[in-house]
Amino acid sequence: MQREYWEEHSKKQGSSMENMMLDRSAAKLDLMDRPEILSLLPPFAGTRILELASGIGRFTGSLAIKAASVVTVEFMKEFLAKNKELHDHLGNCEFICSDVLTLALPPASFDVVFSCWIQMYLNDDEVRSLAARTLEWVKPGGHAFFRESCFRQSGDVSRAFNPSHYRHPSFYTLVFSQVRCRDPADGVEYGLELVRTRNLETYVAVKGNKGQICWLWRKVPVVASSTDSVPIPVAGASTNSPGYSPIPPASALSMPYPNGSSSCGSSSSSSSQQPNALLAAPATGRLATHDGLFGAGFGSDRLGGAGPAAALAEALKLDGPGKKVVDWQCGMGGYGLYVAEKCGAQVWQVEERTALVEPAVENAMTKPNAYTVLEVCSLESREFDAGSVDAVLLHTSQPSPLASASTSSLSFYKRAAEWLKPGGCVVAGLVVGSEEEAETIKAAMKQALGGEVAMTDMTPQMLEWVGKDLQAFKSSSSNSGSSNGSCNGSSSSDGRSLNEDGCPAGAAGAEARSADVGIREQGEKEVNAAVGKWWEEQLAQTKAGTVRYVVCKALKQH
Repeated sequence: MQREYWEEHSKKQGSSMENMMLDRSAAKLDLMDRPEILSLLPPFAGTRILELASGIGRFTGSLAIKAASVVTVEFMKEFLAKNKELHDHLGNCEFICSDVLTLALPPASFDVVFSCWIQMYLNDDEVRSLAARTLEWVKPGGHAFFRESCFRQSGDVSRAFNPSHYRHPSFYTLVFSQVRCRDPADGVEYGLELVRTRNLETYVAVKGNKGQICWLWRKVPVVASSTDSVPIPVAGASTNSPGYSPIPPASALSMPYPNGSSSCGSSSSSSSQQPNALLAAPATGRLATHDGLFGAGFGSDRLGGAGPAAALAEALKLDGPGKKVVDWQCGMGGYGLYVAEKCGAQVWQVEERTALVEPAVENAMTKPNAYTVLEVCSLESREFDAGSVDAVLLHTSQPSPLASASTSSLSFYKRAAEWLKPGGCVVAGLVVGSEEEAETIKAAMKQALGGEVAMTDMTPQMLEWVGKDLQAFKSSSSNSGSSNGSCNGSSSSDGRSLNEDGCPAGAAGAEARSADVGIREQGEKEVNAAVGKWWEEQLAQTKAGTVRYVVCKALKQH
């Protein structure tokens, strides 16, 4: 089917860039997309790289110029021939015509395994198999990088038929986070640790498409832990995209290890999950998978809703569209999306919890004209170029290093000051426990940015926002059914028939429904109860004066 698909397009565009990207604007897109992708790779000078589904070699030459060697794999002979014609002169490329699912390569033989648009052409089980193979091929400490089209297609070339699977990004995150292999020599068990994931700015800027998403993983020894977790499907996540694939049940994630060199598969036991902060769920009692309290995008552990979002946007006072704003610890993305939509800003949203950003990307897809790039990474190591940012936005409703009277608060504001252009600002909407804490934060901002800090006490407005939205939440919770957890669509990602509920038919379908729908329905009830209780406590504390909401703004001095 895939061969027929590519042969169809080859008849129209031949072995061309337009054919590789299935887009009439391929030449323009490549000028932006390729450098962006390459910038997201770990340093690869002098490394050994495996490039999967290389096509005519859009990335082969750029990789080979720096790498010690590149093994490039493509299953279409005519594409591979074109790649060899273009890049064989570099002298460090090996060209293999093969299906990646039958490809036999030595274990732990590559520093980087790289692919761009391949898993969307595989069914779910084939993705799991490729994840296992990828882990096997990468050296310990090495990296795996891939990019896929999620939710919908990226190119504008017409297609007589389209066997692609435009999945929810949570599918890839789960599959790759659970794959395991054991080194036959020393018995060490390895897994993949998420380093970063984000949508690509090129497609946001040119097409308003926020579903072009990449992942960077590192191969690390698995460390036993009973507290780690992996993201679960987001309640209410859309299944209407063609080929959407729900999260598989844990029991469906086992697979034979490729090449038979050692044992490999996926682990569903929490005791064998490797510590990875990026995959941790938000704390119990905070809103992780449901954002019905304040509206789409406002339902993480932040003070939510359009009320405070409007207040923060007003405090920013951006003097025109196109301003670059960093939305730090963006949660489920509602604040930054509001600023992008209402102020015309280019908002870079950064968070360290995949479970929040994946639904944020899905929500952002509904507003293609709002310029937002969402990224999951370590907040400790994430930096922006000096003098490249117009504003930094903070918003939180829980004690944290950014909102506390601690040394780390000052440290962050100093980092933010480095990112800002002269005259740029930091705007922080913070929940504090006392006037003293608010003054300490104000002093830290003043010291870091070098100017006076304007502080507005918005506790009365907070009472109004929380009280009104809490009542709306209670009303919606009492009337809600199980629609958020139901399956939709007419076929599964691998073409299996669906029953009348839109879920896979048969025994396997029943298991998937139990894992995907039943857990979501029960989880929604528990989340509703926990969220309602938590926000009632917040409201009571605000009324008692033990919690206050302040908006602080500081300008960077020239």
